[in-house]
Formats: sequence, structure tokens, C-alpha cells
Amino acid sequence: MKLKLTKFILLFLIAAGIIINLAIGTNASRVERTISQAQVRQALPQDRIKEIAEKSTVSISRGGQGLGSGVIIGQRGNTIYVMTAIHVIGRPPGVVNNGQGRLQVEDPYEVITYDGETFLVTNLNYQRIVKKLPNNIDLAILELKSNRQPAKAKAVAKLAISSLQSGMPVYIFGYLPCATFANGVKVVRSQFSLGNITQQIELSTASASDNNLVGYDVYYNNNTIKGMSGSPLFDAGGRVVAIHAKTENSKEQYNPKACQPLPANPTPDYGNNLGVSSRLLANFKSDLPVGLQAILKIDPYPVIGGNWVTPTPSPRNDERVPNEGVNCGILRGLDDVCPNEQ
Repeated sequence: MKLKLTKFILLFLIAAGIIINLAIGTNASRVERTISQAQVRQALPQDRIKEIAEKSTVSISRGGQGLGSGVIIGQRGNTIYVMTAIHVIGRPPGVVNNGQGRLQVEDPYEVITYDGETFLVTNLNYQRIVKKLPNNIDLAILELKSNRQPAKAKAVAKLAISSLQSGMPVYIFGYLPCATFANGVKVVRSQFSLGNITQQIELSTASASDNNLVGYDVYYNNNTIKGMSGSPLFDAGGRVVAIHAKTENSKEQYNPKACQPLPANPTPDYGNNLGVSSRLLANFKSDLPVGLQAILKIDPYPVIGGNWVTPTPSPRNDERVPNEGVNCGILRGLDDVCPNEQ
């Protein structure tokens, strides 16, 4: 009787152990699936991406002339942080001759948010507001102070620093350098265009612009025109992956008087685009305003879904060579070789 009881207890313990192990294994697999799902971002509907883009993008103009766009990447109390291309707002308004023998200060920059709040960047406050990145990178952070009490919450865009692959769908949103009039009221026209990444290149081969600005490490085929610099480029998850900076080889002559929207889908007439990736900004996080460093939202995870295509290769693919004018300081830590050190 005791032997049977002992066998029964042993069998019971073995069975219990198997059940426990199975339960642990099931729970572990659930944890693994949860972690895996947490490390990717699902693609959003296009209309949701457009809504995020529209509400977080600002227009930048001066004297009634559109100069470009920017995107809100942080807000802390009444301080709002906007990212744009530095060449959009690259110098403080100066003192010029008005043509009648008198000196006068140039018009201030106007930064206008989606909800209509206007910030002026003048000759006096330019140095306080405009924060340039080191090494002539074509990015800037605007540190704007709202006078509204309390400050109204703005739509803040997240940044993504996951790998940008050829064919990856991207969306650009920005303001055209023109306006239309409705019932005598001036209306600035915005543009939302679809496209794809055509190439992400290493910074050692990123070209410099005519004014020796650098950092153009992303190429894409969304339709743009001159005057849309600083526009944010969003991935299928609604996150900012780059700031638009240049359009090359444009064949189409845009008529600003008509101020018509561009085709929503890529066309060869509007050339190839160059931008500065959010990854590059993240590399210089310690150079950003202290208030922004604490709240900046940077997402490292890739997005899945969206309409991937095989893009037409850019005609510049075989022509991109290091520019001797590139400031090689941006290459450090990326295992790249500075052109003048080869």
C-alpha cells in the first residue's frame, strides 16, 4: 500500500512539473510576442498621417514671402521647439538701404503654427531663438516662447531613427512659397505628397550645398519645389524621418502666380530630393537646447506595413562623390573616412 502511494505521489509530481513547464513556456512565448510587437510600429492610414503632418508643421515667411516650413518636435510649458533647415532662416534680419537713402531693418521672420499663433524672429531676438547645429549641418532648432497664458498645447511630431530603405513609403508636408485669395483673404497653400526613399547614403559621401552646408544623407522622390525647404518627411508610422532641404534636376517650371498644388504622386518633372535625416539630429542631441533634450521623442523601432515599391534609381546614384568642402567633423563616430584624409 505504501509503495503504491509513493508511486502515485511521484507520478503526481512529474505531471505537475510538466504542467508548470508548459505554463512557463506558454507565458514566455507570450512575453516574447509582446516584446516583438512592442519593437515595431504599425503603418497608419494615409489620412491620419496627413492630419499629424498638418497640425505639427509650421510655415516660415518674411515680408509676405514664403520661405519654407518647419515641424514642432517638442513643447514644454510655453516654450515650443521647431526643427527646420538652417538655410530657411540662416541669418538675422539685417539693416539695409531702403532705396531712398535711408537705412531700415529688414522684415522679421514669421513662424505660424497650425492654430494661427505667430512668432516673430527679429534682428534683436534671432540669436536667442535660432539654434544651429555644429559642423554646418543644414538643420536648426527654433526655441519659441508663446505669449498665451496659459500656452496652448501644440501637436508634437515624433522622430524616428530606424533604417531608411529604398522603396520605403514617405510623405512630405509643407507650405508652397505662394498663396491664393478667397474673398480678399490671403490663404497659404500647403502640399501633401507621397513618395519613396530612393537611397540613404553614408555621411562620408553626402554632398555639400553651394553655401557649404552639409548632412544631406537621404534621397526621395516626393514632388517638391523651391521654397519648400524645412518641410518634414514622415514615414508610414507618422514619424519624422528627415527634413527636406534641396530639390535637384527639376524640369518643371512652377508658376507661383497660379499657386496650384503639385501632383500628389511622384513625377520625374520635379526632380530628386535631398534631406537631412532625424538620425543625424539624434547624433547631436547633446547640442540641442537643454529644455528640448529632456522631452524629445525619438523612436528607434521600424514601421511595418505601408505601400512599398521599387523606386526608379536616381540619376545621381553613380555621380555622388565626396565634396572637398564638406566639414568632416560630422563623420566622427560613424566609421567613415574623411575625403581629405584618404
